[in-house]
Amino acid sequence: MFEVVIEALAPGGAGLAHGPRGAVFVDRVAPGDRVRVSAISRDRAELVLVLEAGPDRVEPPCIFASRCGGCDWMHLSRPVQGAAHRDQVAGMLAHALGYEVDVRALEPPAWERSRTRARLHAEARGSKVDVGYRAARSHSLAMVDDCLVLERELYDAVREAMSWARSAKGSGDVSVAWGQRVSDDARAPVVDVAWKGELPAEFWARADRACADGAFAGVRVTLDGARAATSVGDPRPVQRGFDGAPIRLRAGGFAQASDDGAALLAREVVALAAPEGRDVLELFSGSGTLSVALAQNAARFTSLELDADAVVCARENFVRRGLSGKLGVGDAEQSTVSPAHDVVVLDPPRRGAPQAIAAIAKSRPRVVVYVACDPASLARDAKVLAAAGYTLDSAATLGLFPFTSHVETVARFVKRPPRAARAPS
Repeated sequence: MFEVVIEALAPGGAGLAHGPRGAVFVDRVAPGDRVRVSAISRDRAELVLVLEAGPDRVEPPCIFASRCGGCDWMHLSRPVQGAAHRDQVAGMLAHALGYEVDVRALEPPAWERSRTRARLHAEARGSKVDVGYRAARSHSLAMVDDCLVLERELYDAVREAMSWARSAKGSGDVSVAWGQRVSDDARAPVVDVAWKGELPAEFWARADRACADGAFAGVRVTLDGARAATSVGDPRPVQRGFDGAPIRLRAGGFAQASDDGAALLAREVVALAAPEGRDVLELFSGSGTLSVALAQNAARFTSLELDADAVVCARENFVRRGLSGKLGVGDAEQSTVSPAHDVVVLDPPRRGAPQAIAAIAKSRPRVVVYVACDPASLARDAKVLAAAGYTLDSAATLGLFPFTSHVETVARFVKRPPRAARAPS
């Protein structure tokens, strides 16, 4: 063991310090902390004891923060979390582009009880199933009685669903969200279970009953090795859109962690894209959470998404709002971007979109709005756009996952005008 002082927060959430063998990264620390650590590898160490707290360390508001791997920044003050997100993204973009970037930090709409969807972990133990989250940097179960960032009714729904599996064998992940409303003033949850092992007949019988009486909107189970999932009711989640109307999502698909966070993201994307009267193309469009906002005032709207079930949901969301557009099924990474598009919006997975960015750079639309969940991928793709004649003129980080090091970024790239030809002397 040895002592170090934490100098800064590194991308990924760990604290950076310098020990006897050079740079070392430590989880669950704050800048200015003097800590005792135990080496795990050459450049990683485990926190043993905080000897002297830095000015940015706070008491975590959740009593399970030390054991749960879900909220790795709950021990940091809220202003420091937003500043760290902003500084890390700005630093990566500046390094890639070769000039300083002004990045705004947008605070989450709410911190506690804000999430309207989450993925928990469950393990069968004897005659019951224990529920919680995975421990930090581990596959083991960290049992918790509640989740401070998740709406309480949703956590209770997971525990209720897992009580149906009392004689199960194995373990799995359980995703929970709100589903179709039972009435105008009542919501019902959906749970999506990915299970390795066996679920008893009682689980299926009680799932049927819960969906029939409206306690749950839907239950979906994918057993390890099965060709397809088995569903009861309608397991597709429903978020509240930026306009207050429902957004139906594909069962098991990606969505933002909270209704309010998704609405904040949609408003920021629309503000940067300025789609009014423009020909807009959206890539990696999912179930249409951004599409319904972009298409409202666009002269023409086209989207492309690989997941056919997500596109079905997107079309339902368009019909519900009376919107029109060409919502296509296809691989955005293999798409051809037409020069006719004025604005291209993309929200790729964590790995980024190297092929799509190359196609965009070749077609040279007026504006590119990039939504990124990984700053390193954004920086890499931004460098390609810069080489093609684009300037990054606006960027913002959004704290859509409060108390965590995960950050969403929205960046706008604008095509630079061609240089005027020099007059002959």
